[in-house]
Amino acid sequence: MLCAWTDTPENAKIIYKIDLLLKHREEISTDRNIIEELYDSDLFHLTELETVSEEYKSVLDRLIKMEAEIVQSFPQNKSLFEEYQTANIALHNLSNRNEFIAGFRTGAQIVWEMLKPIK
Repeated sequence: MLCAWTDTPENAKIIYKIDLLLKHREEISTDRNIIEELYDSDLFHLTELETVSEEYKSVLDRLIKMEAEIVQSFPQNKSLFEEYQTANIALHNLSNRNEFIAGFRTGAQIVWEMLKPIK
């Protein structure tokens, strides 16, 4: 089944990258698990937004506008607001990683279940 999946050049590149990641595992931090390393390695270019929906653009524009209004309304608290933004971004990054790990594990468990013989 894996051979059929690697028939496309893009899928073959993904398999190659995963193979490299596994071969060089000893060079990567041993305090974290392979799924965290997979997420942080940006193997699938998770940080690239190739297709951004209009809804996403709209919400982002609203966020930027609101942030500018807050800073303009309370200039004396600009550094506090920037500190808040930094903490909020860190929290979102951790949440994104945890969601990725949970989704990856769920997907792997589904595949594992599918490989069991039908009784």
